[in-house]
Amino acid sequence: MDRAELEGRLAQGEVFEEVSLDGLDLTGLDMGGAVLSKVSLRGARLAGARLSEATLSECDLGEAVLDGAALRHANVVQCKLGGASLRGANLNGLNLVESDVTGADLSESTLSIANVNNCAFGKASFAKANLDRAAFVGSRFDESDMTGANLTKATFFRTDLTTTKLDGAILHTTIFTESNLRGKSFKGQRLPYVQLIDVDLEGACFDGAVVEQTNFKGAKLTKATFAGARAKQAIFHQATLTLAVMAGADLFQAIFQEASAEGLDATGCNLEQSIWIQAKCRAAKFVRSNLTYADFSHADLSLADLSGAKMYRTRLHRSLQDGTIFPAGGAGALGDERELAEAEDWWEQHRPKRQ
Repeated sequence: MDRAELEGRLAQGEVFEEVSLDGLDLTGLDMGGAVLSKVSLRGARLAGARLSEATLSECDLGEAVLDGAALRHANVVQCKLGGASLRGANLNGLNLVESDVTGADLSESTLSIANVNNCAFGKASFAKANLDRAAFVGSRFDESDMTGANLTKATFFRTDLTTTKLDGAILHTTIFTESNLRGKSFKGQRLPYVQLIDVDLEGACFDGAVVEQTNFKGAKLTKATFAGARAKQAIFHQATLTLAVMAGADLFQAIFQEASAEGLDATGCNLEQSIWIQAKCRAAKFVRSNLTYADFSHADLSLADLSGAKMYRTRLHRSLQDGTIFPAGGAGALGDERELAEAEDWWEQHRPKRQ
């Protein structure tokens, strides 16, 4: 089939199934709304083509050239796009499912509000791409490149990004849930309002990063570093911070409730008004930190070192203090609160039993 025949059949609204269009020059062709099933377009030249609202099922577009093409709101299911070039393509609203995009070039493309499910992007390039509000579910990005990409409000659910380049990427209100970012470096980067819920960040580096109001709820941050980070009002609820380093970080009003912070190094931090209720801080270091109005109620501070810390009005209600090192003179900290203890005991005796 040549281009002229294809254009004629497209004009008649024909459905294409098990057709070979390999290597054809289809530059600028209007295929908007077309339906293609098991069609082979390997090596086809589709630069500037229009495939908006088209449906492609089990098609092969390996090594195809789609630079500047429009696939707005297209449905691409179980297709092969390995090695394809989609530089500057308009992929806004694209629905991409169970497809192989290994080695594809999507640099400077736009995928705003795209929905991507269970796809493979090994060694693919998203350099300077716009992924604003795109959603990626269950996809892999082995050795992919997102350098300078706009990830504002993008969502990554159960994705593996351990070997993905994120240098210079815009991470603002980006959502990562149950994803793998182990060992990644975000040194000096800005991640304001980013959600990193239940994410594996073991050994990750946030030194000097801006993570203000960033949510690390349930994140695995074992041996992660936040030296000198700006982390005001960051959330570490139920996070694992074992042997993490936060020396010199600004953690004003940060929340560490129920966090596991054994061996944490928080030397010289600003922890004013921070919340540590029921946190496990055994053998943690708070040396010379500002703990003014911090709340360690019911926290385990056994063997923790708070020498030289500023503890004005720091709450230590019913905290464990076996072997804890406090600054000389107690520095104005608050101990157990009798009325609160009575109320807690009453609640434990009268709380409704779960069925």
